Amino acid sequence: MLLLIGYFVVGFIQDMLATIDVQAVYKNKPYLSASMGTINTILGYTVFYSIIISPDFMLGLICYAMGGFFGTVFAMKKIKTRSKK
Repeated sequence: MLLLIGYFVVGFIQDMLATIDVQAVYKNKPYLSASMGTINTILGYTVFYSIIISPDFMLGLICYAMGGFFGTVFAMKKIKTRSKK
């Protein structure tokens, strides 16, 4: 159960970072974008490997994907809130 929560949290963080990466590209910040891309690559491949070798493959994948969903929504709401100020 703890591992599934971990997949969710990592998916959440990873998609938040991916959203920040896209914003960094849009705002022409190459070093921030490169940093976010590097972190996302390391996180993504590490988690994918862990999920693939897990006996609860589908459940792990679903938890990871749901974390990504909520991470993107959270980051987009934060960006939208900051842009209104």
